[in-house]
Amino acid sequence: MEGAEEELERRSKFLSSLILQKKKNSNNNLYDKILLDSQEFDTTYGPAWHCIVGTSFGSYVTHSIGGFLYFSIDKVYVLLFKTAVEPLDQ
Repeated sequence: MEGAEEELERRSKFLSSLILQKKKNSNNNLYDKILLDSQEFDTTYGPAWHCIVGTSFGSYVTHSIGGFLYFSIDKVYVLLFKTAVEPLDQ
């Protein structure tokens, strides 16, 4: 269980640094930077991550260990969770 807690802490720090970076770099290329960061995140942690950001929302998600993260910075809340990726039948 310690490994899962350490991984969640590492992911939380990564996401917090992304949010702080976005606050500092709020210019016209913000969309491009977010897209590149999300691709980097998928490369590092695998595909099928879903992110909900807001000041007030409710949710109910099913997840596995190491696939769920919920935190806040100031009054902005972030819910990040991973779903299974299944190949399409050809």
